[in-house]
Amino acid sequence: MEKNAEKNNRIRFRQHMTKTETEKLIKCISAGFVPTQKQWVTILTTLHVRIALQCVEIVQELDPICLLVVIRRQHRQLFQEVVQKIPEIPPNTLDRNEFFGNTSNAFVHEQ
Repeated sequence: MEKNAEKNNRIRFRQHMTKTETEKLIKCISAGFVPTQKQWVTILTTLHVRIALQCVEIVQELDPICLLVVIRRQHRQLFQEVVQKIPEIPPNTLDRNEFFGNTSNAFVHEQ
């Protein structure tokens, strides 16, 4: 009996989650469950923006890696919420070369 209850409380992170699974995810995060970095990447990249926003609004703070994920998603409101939840953004998180698709050091001038 206890094993079935434990099985029902597990959250499966995958690209397409049912409405019931996403509601369970939001309830678990509200109750104190802290998703891993990989799970946050799944939440922020593949779930509907409304659900991702609900998850972000619930937590107190996020890891800076979430910022890069949200930048790639290109959704302004989600980006703004994530930025508010990151206590300190490391300066090397926003590497200009990554955004311009430049892998060389074209921005560094040799003397």
